[in-house]
Amino acid sequence: MPTVCAAHEPIPYEKWLALTPILRDAFLAKARLLLISVGYGLQMGRYKELAVSLYGDISGVVSVTTFKERLNSLTTAENLSKSCESQLTIGASYGGARGGADTGKNTKTAPTLTTLEETVHRSLPLLHELHDLLQNTNTDTTWADEATRITTLATPPKVYIAVTGNTGTGKSSLINALTDEERILTTNCMRAATAVAIEIAYNADSTVRYRAEIEFVSAAEWERELVALKQALRAEADAVAVGQVASDSEAAVALDKIRAVYPRLRTAGDVLDVEVGELMALPALRGRLGGRVVLEEDDVKLFSKKLRAYIDSRAEGKKKSPGKGEKEADEGGIWPLIRVVRVFLKSAVLATGAVLVDLPGVYDSNAGRTAVSLEYKKRCAAHWVVAPINRAVDDKVAHELLDDSSRMQMHMDNAFNDITFICTTTDDISVAEVEESLRLEESATELSQDQSTRREELQARLAELCMKRDIIRDELETVDDNVEKLEAQLAEAPADLSETSPNKRKHSDITLPGSATPERDAFQTAEAPPASRQTPELSNREQLTARYASAKGKRKDLNAQRKRLRQDVTRTEEELHALNMQDKARKEQAKRQCVEARNAYSKQELKRGFVQVLRETDQELYESPPRPERDYRAAEEQLPVFCVSTRAYQWIQGRMPKESVVEGFTTLEQTEIPQLQRHCISLTERAREAAARRFLVEVNRLLQSLSVWTTPNPLTAELSEEQRRAIEVELTRAGENMKDTWQRLRARFGEKLEEAIEHHIASKASAIIARGQEKFPGAVRRWNTTMRYNTLQAVCRGDGVHRQHNLNQELANLALRRLVAAWRVVFDEKVPQLTLDLQRRLDRTLNRFHAATMASVSDIPASVNQRLGSIKGATADSCAQHLRMAEEGIRNGSKDLHRQFAESIAEKLRGTYRACAEQHGRGTLRRIQRIMSDTARTRSQAVFQHSMRRLVLDLATLQRNSDSQLQSIETTFTGVVRDYHAALVAPQIQQATASQAQIKTAVQTLVEKMETTLQLEAILTPTSSPTVKKEEDVEALDDGH
Repeated sequence: MPTVCAAHEPIPYEKWLALTPILRDAFLAKARLLLISVGYGLQMGRYKELAVSLYGDISGVVSVTTFKERLNSLTTAENLSKSCESQLTIGASYGGARGGADTGKNTKTAPTLTTLEETVHRSLPLLHELHDLLQNTNTDTTWADEATRITTLATPPKVYIAVTGNTGTGKSSLINALTDEERILTTNCMRAATAVAIEIAYNADSTVRYRAEIEFVSAAEWERELVALKQALRAEADAVAVGQVASDSEAAVALDKIRAVYPRLRTAGDVLDVEVGELMALPALRGRLGGRVVLEEDDVKLFSKKLRAYIDSRAEGKKKSPGKGEKEADEGGIWPLIRVVRVFLKSAVLATGAVLVDLPGVYDSNAGRTAVSLEYKKRCAAHWVVAPINRAVDDKVAHELLDDSSRMQMHMDNAFNDITFICTTTDDISVAEVEESLRLEESATELSQDQSTRREELQARLAELCMKRDIIRDELETVDDNVEKLEAQLAEAPADLSETSPNKRKHSDITLPGSATPERDAFQTAEAPPASRQTPELSNREQLTARYASAKGKRKDLNAQRKRLRQDVTRTEEELHALNMQDKARKEQAKRQCVEARNAYSKQELKRGFVQVLRETDQELYESPPRPERDYRAAEEQLPVFCVSTRAYQWIQGRMPKESVVEGFTTLEQTEIPQLQRHCISLTERAREAAARRFLVEVNRLLQSLSVWTTPNPLTAELSEEQRRAIEVELTRAGENMKDTWQRLRARFGEKLEEAIEHHIASKASAIIARGQEKFPGAVRRWNTTMRYNTLQAVCRGDGVHRQHNLNQELANLALRRLVAAWRVVFDEKVPQLTLDLQRRLDRTLNRFHAATMASVSDIPASVNQRLGSIKGATADSCAQHLRMAEEGIRNGSKDLHRQFAESIAEKLRGTYRACAEQHGRGTLRRIQRIMSDTARTRSQAVFQHSMRRLVLDLATLQRNSDSQLQSIETTFTGVVRDYHAALVAPQIQQATASQAQIKTAVQTLVEKMETTLQLEAILTPTSSPTVKKEEDVEALDDGH
């Protein structure tokens, strides 16, 4: 098929090949579409329009000015046509630079993540060597400090992945399989520690294989929990005193926790009578609270056993068996005192920075553990929702797994793309039920009629052959006995002279009437008959010999029959075994097919349910248009869903020899654990690439600066003192203008951000307060009618939080529904727009500085011009990295703010909660309901006013913090002025002392080595970033005035 360019005239003259490779590839891909759409008849103007449009899509990976300069400064139409001839084909599919489309063999693509990380790895020892050299120079010690700072950027980022799900969903088994450990987390050890977050990360320590850090709650947190536990006991004091508390009641939980930590309290009465102050005074307890324990071990079994002792309420070390209705121990347990557990192990799936966080499915009575869980939820970049696969077939499972609070927070965080669903226990399956429920074709789980008949025939024939074999065996035993007796008699019989007579020998083979046949002789007694009854013609020895020969012949025949029977039995057994193996294989295949069918169905249902939840939430939260432009079909297709069998994976890996065979799985891929492991690693790629680029950009900027400082400059040798002074004055003026402009740009950014917050969020304060005030009484009525009094009181003891209940968040969600759309506009649209705009203006400011400085110098050598161009590019890249970090900081800060709305509600309701918690005795429920209702009626406005005021203040703090982050760019400006001064003004090597010249030479050699080895300018190609809506055309940029 001819290419576009080969079949028509060369593309109109457009000089653009200086574009970085990824921008060039994207340009070619879009050019192909434009060529096709207009019949290849493009004019120069259309290409310029395309270039501007493409620049908007690329979202500022290079400055506008740089982009235009590169478009207008290089090659000819012939080169472009030649490039197009090898890359643009009508049949090529458009995936864009971001989609990774293959646009031709000769296309220069952006460096892979592996290339970036390998370059980081190669640069570190060189950077350390450079730091050691720079420490010896007193010309500018900030370079050594800069090298130290850059080195810290090489640390791989951690990507936290929340693993959530109810108890019994198989989270611990899943983590064991993912990390390729049999039981790093024992599956039965989390029963009593369901409210403890467990972090599993890579162990970078080379001295030990397994390591754990167990952090205890503080004294204040434990004292507060003890107060709540005592209140729970007092609420059911009568039942506690007589030992009749329900096993799942709050009082039973309180008893378990207190007696686990204080084993001397052996009876319920002891627990009721003791005071909190007395319990807190124990010296052993004071030593633990607020402390930390570190476990280290190379043997996984020993490590798991040690870890279990801290987090399992049934761990070894309790020396007295529990009695009926209570638990007793001679040693104090410590699991109620655990705040968080961090486990470090050497697992390939964690080596790239992934950190799995096993989060509890319920809130805990301990404020410290609850705070840890909430903090992890904010920090996690991905969320894995785990559920047994038998629940995934329910069309409502997505609604259940993503509750209202989760959906609200994910909307405000724009985090729906971070969800992964994992269905566990796929090996637990009933073939018949799956076939019936999924309406599958009948599988060959039973043999056909012919096969059944053949099996029956084989079984009958085998039984018959075995019976005949047994008969032959019995006959052989008898014949063997006779042969032995006859052999003995022949050995004792005397020789008979008549045996030598010819006549006797002649008649010895004649069977006379009445004499026994050989067959009969074989079964007769071997004793010789009396001589008086012997036939005269046959002697006694002759008869024995004849009988002996007959018996041996009979034995030979029987052995032959037995051999034939054995062969027949073996053949029949083999045929029957083959039939059974075929049957087993068919059943395993049927199970495999059912597992695959159920997996596919479950994935489909979860995807559909997820999109339905997404659509419904959009409709609920965006009460007026415009709703977010969301591609629901793409969301359904791209949702990661895995159906895994941890048992099958561990069994195939040979880690569970005691377990029975897991049928239906023959390869690791069928368990989907390897796929999930690859998915886990892929979740770290974006953060790793960003970190590697940030590090290499800073290394490149440092090398460019050092190159200017160390390279002799021919320009300075030709300048007079007056010329040098004039250049320095102009450079100083240009530098001051650049810094002043940056101050205005930074102020403008802050004003625009403040304006966006005021217009979209703060202006809605009255509506949000009114909505909260309106919905509060209804929420209280719902709590009063749906919660049991002991549950409601337990929630109040936890300041509104207990197990799956979070009243503060429920109230916050009711009010914040009016804010979701505006929140997304500010932090998902306005902040990226403002950051992009600031980057464009900053690029233009750098270009103005460069132009003003270069205008003051005439006849600049090409080497100096090129070096300063590299300095400017490296500076722009460094500034872009700082801006991305500032944008990321704003978005991460926004996650904290909307969650703190619920915390503000809890602050205003703390008095109400405590009043409810103190109620006990008759009429407790009515008094609690009255207190809550009175609060909703009289204080609802004050509650939401306080929360909204706090939110607005926190938003202002966020804006100020972002301004502080932007201040770091001023250091970059100082560096670029220094570098231009070194290139255009400083006397350079000519005035350096001998020692300084020696150091500069060594630094220059190392810098050249690093530039040659690392090839940073080739590697640091700009990458595309998400398209944003631009508030201004790229031509209409000012400089911040």
